[in-house]
Amino acid sequence: NIPVRSDILFRKKYTKPQFGLNIKERSLNIKNVFNISHPEIINNKKIILVDDVATTFSTLKECAKELKIAKASSVWAIVLAHGN
Repeated sequence: NIPVRSDILFRKKYTKPQFGLNIKERSLNIKNVFNISHPEIINNKKIILVDDVATTFSTLKECAKELKIAKASSVWAIVLAHGN
């Protein structure tokens, strides 16, 4: 009975793919890319992010940052595969 929402966190701008970038380039590439559409829904909620592949975790960190700004009580992540 865990609600799933795919309309809360969204990209406000598109960037080049993370594939092939080093850790610093990935972090800079994804910085300030995400926004929250309904911050009132996030307030004081426990959030679980699901990502297909995480290599440097730059995308997850940036998403978590935005969710914490929207006052999520905690942010967790589930990753299906870890890349190199």
